[in-house]
Order: sequence, then C-alpha cells, then structure tokens
Amino acid sequence: MRGARPGEERFSPCWFTGSLDIAEIGCASYYRLVVTGPGREQVQTDELGCGDALSPGPAFPEWYEQRLTSRL
Repeated sequence: MRGARPGEERFSPCWFTGSLDIAEIGCASYYRLVVTGPGREQVQTDELGCGDALSPGPAFPEWYEQRLTSRL
C-alpha cells in the first residue's frame, strides 16, 4: 500500500502468513514459497517492497528446476 502514514502498518501480516522467503531477487523483492493452504508449494514473486504486488508462479519443483538449468 503506497502512501502509508507514519505509524501505520505498511503490509498486512496475512499476506505473508503460511509462506517463507526462499530467495532474494533484489530491490526489496523476493521469491516466497507458500507452505500452507490452497496455494501450497507455489512460488510467488513478492515485489510489495517496490510498490508492486504478489504474483503467482510455478510449483516449487518447476521453479527450482528452472533456477538450476538457468545457471548451467
């Protein structure tokens, strides 16, 4: 949420509950792995720190394989 006033929460904790950071992309952006709920095993791109959004991505095995093959 842009334009948060001093003392206000910038991000709701519910956006992050049930997920964990698995890689930093840079510029306050991360890949997050959803570990509970209907999106379990999905990797999301978290660009909330840049004023953007959470974007759904592939399942963790696909995401991990993409990372491995892109580095070879």
